[in-house]
Amino acid sequence: MNTKALKLALFLTSMSFVLYGNESSMCDTLFWKNNQIKQIECRGSKIYSLKDYKIVYDSSGQKTEEWEYKSYRYHIVSFWKNNTQFVKYGNGYMEFYYDYGNLQSKGKVDKGEIIDTWEYYYPNGNISHIIRYESCSKSNFCNDLNLNNGSLIISKDSNGLVLGSNGNGIFYMTNSNGKVDKKFFVSNNKADSMFVFKNDLLFQVEKMNSEKNILELSREYFDNTKLKVEYKRINDTFFQYSYFNTGQIELVSKQYDSLTHTLSYYPNGKLRINLLRMNGSTYNDNGMTELWVRDKYYKEWDENGVEIK
Repeated sequence: MNTKALKLALFLTSMSFVLYGNESSMCDTLFWKNNQIKQIECRGSKIYSLKDYKIVYDSSGQKTEEWEYKSYRYHIVSFWKNNTQFVKYGNGYMEFYYDYGNLQSKGKVDKGEIIDTWEYYYPNGNISHIIRYESCSKSNFCNDLNLNNGSLIISKDSNGLVLGSNGNGIFYMTNSNGKVDKKFFVSNNKADSMFVFKNDLLFQVEKMNSEKNILELSREYFDNTKLKVEYKRINDTFFQYSYFNTGQIELVSKQYDSLTHTLSYYPNGKLRINLLRMNGSTYNDNGMTELWVRDKYYKEWDENGVEIK
């Protein structure tokens, strides 16, 4: 990394921290329309023993949720409704609401994870879908596309028409305005694909290999519906393709074994960087695993195709 890049990296790192007395953490804050705090999400706070956490408030300023991030996902710690605590130390019953106050979902939690039967609703109050969950810890990971920890009981559209049942069909997740945010296709209680929408436009697509339970395709789109980035997995080889909003290729990357080969391009289509990188891990003197990265090959060119030494 050259001197300018190093200084820039150090500057951006320093700017990403906010100080609270002797506490140092990275925090993001969201607000309601009345300027009340809606959510605070912090990473690396000493208040929570250097753990990542999230606190949610209602529009009157009352705290409603506390979350702790561990094992690659958030776990609920506490939940209040009308100043009554329903979830304590990650156990109990909780509800989620749309921004306008209508019920979005409800069910039980155990050790910070959703469990048992959960009901999901449209903003008009009609049932969207019902899923019965086992603990997320019984599967490798817990996300929208992984229903190994749950069974789809029934799903309906906003007017009550049945879309799926007994582990097969379609179900939707909607926003406060009733617009579809996510659309899932489920087969044998495995979500084969998920479509994410933003302002009624397709924003992201994810497809699972249900037999191997792995994500094999992910695509993200610009607001103009042009492809922004695409990830593919073929066996144990990973591919990434990134694009400018004009449709011109920006980056091509292939990861296999311990190698990553990356080609980066200028908007005019000329090659910018050709990089072959090796990565791996080793054990230090304390027996801890340390990751390492080493560039095996690197070349860079300017926009006119002249190599930068």
